[in-house]
Amino acid sequence: MRKKRLRLITVLLVLLIVLSGCAKEELPLQESFKNVEVQVIQEEDSPVTIHYSGVVKPDDSKGLSFNKSGKVVEIYVDENDYVERGSVIALLDQEVPNYEVKASQANLNAAKLDYDKAKESYLYAEDQLDKMKKLYEAGAVSQADYNKANLSAQTAKISIDQAEVKHKQLNEDYNLKLSNLGDTKLVADMSGYILAVNYKNGDMVQAGMPIVTLSNGKTKILVGISDKDLKTVKKDMNVTIRYQENDLPGKVSMISLTPDSTTRTYPVELSFDAKDVPLGAIVETSFTIGQQTATWIPLNAILASTIDYVYVALDDKAVKKSVEMLDVQGSNARVKGLEVGDQLIVKGMKSIKEGTVLQIVN
Repeated sequence: MRKKRLRLITVLLVLLIVLSGCAKEELPLQESFKNVEVQVIQEEDSPVTIHYSGVVKPDDSKGLSFNKSGKVVEIYVDENDYVERGSVIALLDQEVPNYEVKASQANLNAAKLDYDKAKESYLYAEDQLDKMKKLYEAGAVSQADYNKANLSAQTAKISIDQAEVKHKQLNEDYNLKLSNLGDTKLVADMSGYILAVNYKNGDMVQAGMPIVTLSNGKTKILVGISDKDLKTVKKDMNVTIRYQENDLPGKVSMISLTPDSTTRTYPVELSFDAKDVPLGAIVETSFTIGQQTATWIPLNAILASTIDYVYVALDDKAVKKSVEMLDVQGSNARVKGLEVGDQLIVKGMKSIKEGTVLQIVN
């Protein structure tokens, strides 16, 4: 009985050893892979562009000022108001000019009466002289009577000449006083928007000092171009203007050959039609200066550490390639460092590394 028990224990121990050995045998590991999407690299013709920031400016603006000094009694506009040509912008105190006009008009009316009387006397004297001459030639009156009539006519002529000169002078004075009264009104000489109001009611102003700044309502974009790019920009060249994700058409309207004294860039003006872009807004501009054969890839396919790089799929494995970005347009970048036919990884590249086994799903 005891021997049978020992045999059973021995058999159990052998079975345990065998089973333990089987458990330690390792199954072969299956190599893992990452799903990615690729884009086959191609060269394509694309425009060569240069990019500059610009500022929206008024196309034409001017300061409106009074021709005379005085006290401002009313300003009828505010900044950003639109005014029509001929609209009254501001008014000076009219008390003195009004008095001067009334006084001058009274003097002119009196001079007109004097002139009319002198004219009537002159016509009467001329008529009497004509009659006296005929009587004198007929021997009906004496030489003294004729001379007296002639003297009266000459005196009447002097009187009407003096009255005419006085009336003319007073008429000129009256027109001057009317002009002075008119100068108390500041009138818009073109339609447009009020950019600035420089005075307020009650202020004293000097002749020639701008009361408001008026724009013609049109806008332009001012860009500073480097001397390197100046020769590539031409008048009437089409330009793309980007403001708040919207692309607008524009055109080069003016190129200055004299650099700005501060920035040392060359001012270039762009014309465009966009009422929704406010004055002072910063916009991005793109000038197309030629065509080129280039490689463009999605910007988000480029990874960065100390250098820019991408992953390409080669023999179902990830291969790291350095690239150099030459230009960026929207969501794409022009690069060098890739070959035509390379399978650029455009999705899944952030979860792989050099040598990762790949499964291309597209």
